[in-house]
Amino acid sequence: YGLGSAHAGYHVFSLGVVLYESLAGVNPLESPNVANRGAANIQTEIPPPSSLASTLPKSLDHACMTALKFDPNQRWKTAKEFADVLESLSLESSPDRANTDDKTEAATPQTSRQIEVISLVKYALGILFFTNLGVLTWGLLANSYRVASVTVAPRADFNERFDLGLPGSKDRLPDYRLEIKSTAGSSWIDCGTFMNRQIGEGLTWTVKNLVPIRELIEMRMLETDIATMNDTIDQTAYSGQTSSGPYVQFIVESEFSLDAGYDWVFDHPLGQAVIVALAAIVFIGLLIVVVPLAFLGDFFGCLW
Repeated sequence: YGLGSAHAGYHVFSLGVVLYESLAGVNPLESPNVANRGAANIQTEIPPPSSLASTLPKSLDHACMTALKFDPNQRWKTAKEFADVLESLSLESSPDRANTDDKTEAATPQTSRQIEVISLVKYALGILFFTNLGVLTWGLLANSYRVASVTVAPRADFNERFDLGLPGSKDRLPDYRLEIKSTAGSSWIDCGTFMNRQIGEGLTWTVKNLVPIRELIEMRMLETDIATMNDTIDQTAYSGQTSSGPYVQFIVESEFSLDAGYDWVFDHPLGQAVIVALAAIVFIGLLIVVVPLAFLGDFFGCLW
């Protein structure tokens, strides 16, 4: 059988015999029909191991029968090559790996669907989060420019005594009150009263209320002493820094104040809605992180 050769294939052949006997339970060289045959026919007379042990994988047949080739040049070149082949077959046929692969393959469709659904939810939440954050930032900054002061100055052709009849016979000097109105409410905001002052002297009211300049819509000045009983002297809609009425000009100065912006965020319906939306988005985002993927995938999958 070529066993007398010093070729490295001798060792491979010996290992093949040991492996065959370990797998099939018989020595491939002790079978009567093999012993009585010539060397040229030995390969055709040795049946593959799987034919004697049905539980063996057929992948072992090739490895074992190659080691038992009569021609040394057709065997595995070295014992290491033979060992590497057997090791690769061992890994491929590992029960743990097979079970893992089966589980992975079985779970792949469902897991892929869950991952797809969760990814869509995360993408939508991301868009909503940054959209609401943008609206919140815009609202905060846009409404942080508040009404700081309003100065009332007479028009060039205005004469307080002849146009308004002030002061009257019972008035030493008139008393003027300024009121403004914003889109945030329907009532007038009292900015205070100048006692015994004339318009020509220059009247400037410092506005203490946090009224965003973009929400200012109307202004009016009233004479509040006993003689005239809160008569409206002049009234006009806000149309820019300088807004003119029939008799006087209302000159509005603004200043940047984050307090006004914060007031808008927490008091205005749009600001409140944005805060609620951001809180809901953060809550759902945390829920996705904490709750198991499978549960969320099934839950959102039902919504789709």
